[in-house]
Amino acid sequence: MSKTSVLLFRSRNSRLSTSDFPIRVHGVFVPFTDSAICLGVELDVNLSWRGHVSTILNKLRLSVKILHRLRSLGLSTSLLLRVYRSLFESHLLYCIAIWGSASSTLECLRTSQNAALRAVFGLGFRDRVDSLRAQHRIMTVDLLYTWRISVLAYRSCFGLLPPALSSTFASPHAYSHSLRVPRSALDIDIAFSSTSYVQRSPLYQMSTQWNSLPAEIRASQSLCIFTRS
Repeated sequence: MSKTSVLLFRSRNSRLSTSDFPIRVHGVFVPFTDSAICLGVELDVNLSWRGHVSTILNKLRLSVKILHRLRSLGLSTSLLLRVYRSLFESHLLYCIAIWGSASSTLECLRTSQNAALRAVFGLGFRDRVDSLRAQHRIMTVDLLYTWRISVLAYRSCFGLLPPALSSTFASPHAYSHSLRVPRSALDIDIAFSSTSYVQRSPLYQMSTQWNSLPAEIRASQSLCIFTRS
């Protein structure tokens, strides 16, 4: 029990108190905590993801230093791009479908990504990287998030998710790869919510992003084709 704790998820304006929900296991009270790490992702009671983003940022800053060092040793741009994708971008991609909706806390990651690309291409501190990013097909932090939740939606719609997730992201429709079905038949039903707390959830974001994609992309014959679209 020494490694067990409880998180009471709630909005910032919630009046819920941990004292209202005492939890005991075998007669021992389980302590409440404001944050906890689960499979490498730091969860906090408000699901703000600030702690997790801060942890990622520290890893990214170290990666930027490594890229600068490798650049100074004379590595080619093509090799540095490989290092960037394996060392830097991998940190951004890990579970981004879960925490990537925290747009208000992602600016530091966007800045760090620009710094990494300047290190890769040998640019100055104030040089822009937009054209080089487009030339080498490097996704921004926001596009990485959009891509991952779109892939999650495709897997959900065509039964490609692991059994443990199938019920969570299940769709009410029987999806088809045919373009002859009406566009609405390819949509995922969304329960309307006016609260940003719900709208930032992975399920809500996945559904809205999927419904906004063109029908021909959503009807891709395979996941490989879909990810290349």
